[in-house]
Amino acid sequence: VFFPDTIEYIGAGAFAECDELFSVHGLEKCTKLKEIQSQTFKDCRDLHNISLPEGLERIGFYAFLRCSSLESISIPSTVTTLEDGAFSFCKKLTTITIPASVEFISVYLFEGCISLESIEVEAENPYFCSVDGVLYTKGMEILGAYPSSKAGEEYTIPDGVTTIAAGAFAYPYYLKTL
Repeated sequence: VFFPDTIEYIGAGAFAECDELFSVHGLEKCTKLKEIQSQTFKDCRDLHNISLPEGLERIGFYAFLRCSSLESISIPSTVTTLEDGAFSFCKKLTTITIPASVEFISVYLFEGCISLESIEVEAENPYFCSVDGVLYTKGMEILGAYPSSKAGEEYTIPDGVTTIAAGAFAYPYYLKTL
């Protein structure tokens, strides 16, 4: 798929279930695009990587659900919102970095990302942080997500954590003791 840089809107589910969609070209130049709608690339099982444009503000519900070949995705520094399950079941995704601009992360964001080893957060983010690859709210009150393939059989939840987000420990591969 080739996108002209004039694109301002892509409808929800526009490319859903495009099993043989391998690559997306030009999307990174669509700086007027503010949102990846819900389920836009859902079930694009052969999509390996995608570059999103600066100017993007929101990645919708299940936008990349079951993009099982997706190995990398760069979240632009303008994104403020990551909705439910945006990257769920992206089985080949190994690391992801949350930019400083992100203010809201919904639940089950990385559910079923069985190769995910680390979730990183830019240090300047005032709302979230990462400690040893685990996602927390900045004040460490909420444990948001534990990477499914994080090394180690044991994990100790730090003192001060009062809430574990829904799906935070979905599909832990190595974890045996919490």
